[in-house]
Amino acid sequence: MRVIVGLVVLASAMSACTSRNDAAADEAWKRGNGYRDRKEFDKAIEAQTEAIRLKPNWSDPYYERAMAFVGKNDHQAAIADFDSAIRLDPSHSMAYFDRANSWADLKEFDKAIADLTETIRLDPTYWRAYNNRGWCWLEKNNHERAIADLDVAIRMAPKDHVALGNRGRAWNETRQFDKAIADLTKAIQLAPTSASYFRRRSVAYKGNGDAAKSQADFDEAVRLNPKFRNFPS
Repeated sequence: MRVIVGLVVLASAMSACTSRNDAAADEAWKRGNGYRDRKEFDKAIEAQTEAIRLKPNWSDPYYERAMAFVGKNDHQAAIADFDSAIRLDPSHSMAYFDRANSWADLKEFDKAIADLTETIRLDPTYWRAYNNRGWCWLEKNNHERAIADLDVAIRMAPKDHVALGNRGRAWNETRQFDKAIADLTKAIQLAPTSASYFRRRSVAYKGNGDAAKSQADFDEAVRLNPKFRNFPS
């Protein structure tokens, strides 16, 4: 009987300790999220490391610490933490999505495409995954696959300028300038301060032989972002 009572007391103490650790881990995780929201990335990393120490089998602090590493442009460290988040929760679609972004920043486009494909499998309604995969295909000069993905992204989010701008780039690179002008005009209507879109439309107008409109768009791109002065259309 004493042995049974002792085991019950031990189990109760262990459960109480686990509960305290879980609560402390949750508090550290929330604190880390607040630091990351304020772009205090070193403090965010410290807080999420504490959450991981207290609750090592919880995927969320690994994901949030990875995002803090992304904020510091330390993509290798971020990828290591994304790996852990995915190992602990293979259904964590955003861990795949954001790991893909780190792979893309490292120009590992095949790995980025693989992660974005898994993101889409897990969440087929997430249009940004189609957009980002389309962009990766553009970087690999696979315009057919890029346009196919960007078509889906635009169909899902017709009022967002990002996929329109990327598809405009794809049309330019395949010398389909009328289509590029149409997409980039819509993108500019949605994001009228984007120098990149004016620069791309300038290229499209030049390709269509409209020198006046090309120059006007180039001038606007330079006004919005003077660095484009060094990249004439």
